[in-house]
Amino acid sequence: MKQPFFVAPKTTSWRNNALVFGALAILPLLAVAGTDTLQEALQTQLRIQQEAVATQQQVEQLDDEQQRLLQAYQQVLQQSEQLQAQNAQLQRMIDKQNSEHSRLQQQILQLDSTRSELAPLLEQMLKVLEEFVRLDLPFLPQERQQRLQALRDAQDDPALSLADKYQRLWQAYQVEMGYGHSLESYSATLHAESATGGQLVNFLRLGRVALYYLSLDGTQAAIWDATAQQWQALAPEYRATVRTAIRITKGQANAQLLLLPLPAAQETP
Repeated sequence: MKQPFFVAPKTTSWRNNALVFGALAILPLLAVAGTDTLQEALQTQLRIQQEAVATQQQVEQLDDEQQRLLQAYQQVLQQSEQLQAQNAQLQRMIDKQNSEHSRLQQQILQLDSTRSELAPLLEQMLKVLEEFVRLDLPFLPQERQQRLQALRDAQDDPALSLADKYQRLWQAYQVEMGYGHSLESYSATLHAESATGGQLVNFLRLGRVALYYLSLDGTQAAIWDATAQQWQALAPEYRATVRTAIRITKGQANAQLLLLPLPAAQETP
């Protein structure tokens, strides 16, 4: 009698292989019992094996699903941590913006207060400058008066900001300060209230120390007397000196030591 030949199905699980080995181990015993009994045993064993394979596949599917769910959970957890970090950063930015907004609001309030204090200060500065020019040596009278008028118009212009008004006023102060550190000569008409009113002469300014004039023909020379607020004629010997000083300021002669009369110092009250 031929022994039945058994072919075990292919499987990738060790449990399935164990079932195959078990089935092969009982083949000699079942062979004695007869063909029918052996056939039933084999069918039973195959069914058990198939059920085991199906069970194993289900276990593997559940394991894969568990792994997939675990990965999905880890991704959600990571995204949650990232969102928390982003929310914390956004909150810091919001807090900083709120702080900056509060600071700007405080500056605006201070600026309003500064504006109310700055406007009278600018007005006072302009009045001081106007009085200073009035009491100063009478050089460049038309130019300086025009500058003062432009400043007055700017102070009364509502379209200009306080910053613009202050800048223009400060520039005028700078110009007036510069006069005290410079030498200058120019041609202009003498003051109308003087004896030679309307006469075109050459002026010589030595900073704010002294102001002279020399007639175009060189026959008259005078110095401004701030105390008397009028011109005082110079002695004839000083006319040539004044003429030389004028030529030096115009670059027509080399610098040299000159002796010029100076106005008497004003008494301090």
